[in-house]
Amino acid sequence: MIGQAEKRQTTTWTISLLLEAATTYLAKQKIAAARLNAELLLAHCLGLSRLQLYLNFNQPLNKQERQDYKRLLIKRAQGMPLQYLLGSQPFRYLNLTVTEAVFIPRPETEILVEQVVNWVQKNKPAQPLKVLDIGTGSGAIALSLAYELKLAKVWATDISKQALAVAHKNAIDNGLSERLNFLAGPFFQPLPANVKFDIIVSNPPYIKEADLVALPPEVQKEPKVALAGGLDGLEFYRTFAKEFSPYLAKNGLIAFEVGEGQAEAVGQMFAAQGLTYEVFKDLNKVNRVVLIYANCKN
Repeated sequence: MIGQAEKRQTTTWTISLLLEAATTYLAKQKIAAARLNAELLLAHCLGLSRLQLYLNFNQPLNKQERQDYKRLLIKRAQGMPLQYLLGSQPFRYLNLTVTEAVFIPRPETEILVEQVVNWVQKNKPAQPLKVLDIGTGSGAIALSLAYELKLAKVWATDISKQALAVAHKNAIDNGLSERLNFLAGPFFQPLPANVKFDIIVSNPPYIKEADLVALPPEVQKEPKVALAGGLDGLEFYRTFAKEFSPYLAKNGLIAFEVGEGQAEAVGQMFAAQGLTYEVFKDLNKVNRVVLIYANCKN
């Protein structure tokens, strides 16, 4: 649509006119919140805020700016996640770089971080802490905990070196790199010997194998390794339950994000080992976070 309209030599493509055309185009492609998407992508192209777009509605765009914008709109219409096109995603108090190498941080995971912070404030205030984030991806959890728990030293692991590069960049950009260690490898394998953690946290892959093909097209463009949780979605938790014991400090905490309908099954894996657990809901009232307590008051 935009390409056809540009053939009209008499049209001066201002911000206002281009946003109208882009919104119509995205809406026809069934992109939710088409106007918001159009605004965010154009602001990104021009290096402006959304407010600045509105303050400069009559500003004309040159040919290169229009072409750059058109490329982004086509990718968005084809299902490329908005966050990948913008290259960033806010998460709690931080703004994070995201690329196609990492899973896009979700609001549900902010609840996981919130519950960990609440537990620390209640049980271990003003204490130095060792924290481990397994499968860190963009570093959202690890960086947020380092930012919000000022006395914490954080280790973050991932099997993807590309994801770790993104997480390390985010640590540098947010001034947190001195308090984080990034290590490549699965589960506890890359950790130094004899280290014990006060908190072990993870938002692991938990989608059932059979459900992967039914995920929205946008989600399917995210790394499969961050999504696929085996036949029943619980593969990560079972492996973790077999391996965590040497790495968790006395009176420590394990914190997981889980898929819908998985909370009790995950909790029972650790109850069978004498630990207690508690389940917390997300904003949609889905059981989403499981906290597992190692012999401590919760």
